[in-house]
Amino acid sequence: MEKGYDFIDIKEQEVVRGKEIKAIYYGTSRDKILIWGKGMYLPKASEEIENMFHFE
Repeated sequence: MEKGYDFIDIKEQEVVRGKEIKAIYYGTSRDKILIWGKGMYLPKASEEIENMFHFE
């Protein structure tokens, strides 16, 4: 197994897709889990993660 991270820019995806993103799932269409839904609380990323992805 490998430790990895995925990054989804919701605002960019809304522009590309031309519609509002209301939920993000991870996995396949048969085996998926909700990782974010509109209005869901998300904790702030740690400084280590922000530095890894160069968040501003």
